[in-house]
Parts: sequence; C-alpha cells; structure tokens
Amino acid sequence: MFGMGGMGMGGMGGAGAGNPMGMAQQMMQNPEMMREMMNNPIMQSLLNNPDVFRTLLAENPQIQQLVESNPELGHVLNDPEIIRQTMEM
Repeated sequence: MFGMGGMGMGGMGGAGAGNPMGMAQQMMQNPEMMREMMNNPIMQSLLNNPDVFRTLLAENPQIQQLVESNPELGHVLNDPEIIRQTMEM
C-alpha cells in the first residue's frame, strides 16, 4: 500500500508529504499510483467529509496563493455544496 508520509503512502521515493508538488507530479505520471491513493480508506474518509477536505485545501500555501489571485475561487472553496458536487465527479 502506498503512503503519504504518516498516511501509509510509502513507495513514493522523495515525493512524500515533505514534497507535495513532487508527489502530485509523480501521481500524474503514474495513473496506478493515483488509483491506489484514491482507493485508500483514509483518502476516502477525507473525500467523504467536505469540511475536512476544505480545511486541507485552505491550509495549502499553493491554494492560498490561488485564492489570493482569484477571489472567486475562495467563494467556491467556501461553499460546501460545490465541494460535494466536485468530489462526486
């Protein structure tokens, strides 16, 4: 099973929790890794809870920069219904 730092997402080399951009890039290049991560029970729990998901997004520095440069994105991230709809896609 893969791990995300303490979330059991091992096997990601130097692209673990300390390097989220590297991890994202590695997942985009490896669809199987993305599938495994998305099927992880911890990830499923996060995705099933829009409030936790929104909090994680709000704490991400890259997301904060996006919201600062695109204020309408902040409204989207603060709307639980939009987050639920997005997660159901």
